[in-house]
This record gives sequence, structure tokens and C-alpha cells, in this order.
Amino acid sequence: MEQLLAGRMNSCLAVIYEHMIYTDMIDPRAAGILPKITLFQPRKCDDPRMKYVIVRCEELKEEEAFLLEHGGSLCSGCF
Repeated sequence: MEQLLAGRMNSCLAVIYEHMIYTDMIDPRAAGILPKITLFQPRKCDDPRMKYVIVRCEELKEEEAFLLEHGGSLCSGCF
């Protein structure tokens, strides 16, 4: 929780957060940060016409656009 509340986030920490943070541990401050975990989860799109994935989250009140590489995977530079 200390790492999460400090704003430390990457794809490895996102996996840890998903498995180690339980509902009863979430207060209003953590609830505002937790949606960012979705930005670090692997995504794949099989539609070759797609160039970006746009992630919208009501809690964060913003949206993020991630470039898709050839083959439909998120580019490694997105994280």
C-alpha cells in the first residue's frame, strides 16, 4: 500500500497490487489511485485497423491513449 500511495506504478507492481490489495484495504485515497492499474495490464487487439487503445476511467477523470504495435500488442514504450 505504501508503494501504491506513493504513486509507484509499473507493469510488475500492477500485478502485485492486483493480487495483494483487498477490498477492505481500500480507503478513498487508494480508490483514486487503483484505477491506474488498468493502464499497466497487457492488452491485445486482433483488428489490424486499430492503431491506439484509449482507456477511460471515471475515477481518474482523464483518458490515456496507447499506441498498438504491429500484431495488435501495446508498444513496449507505453510503460
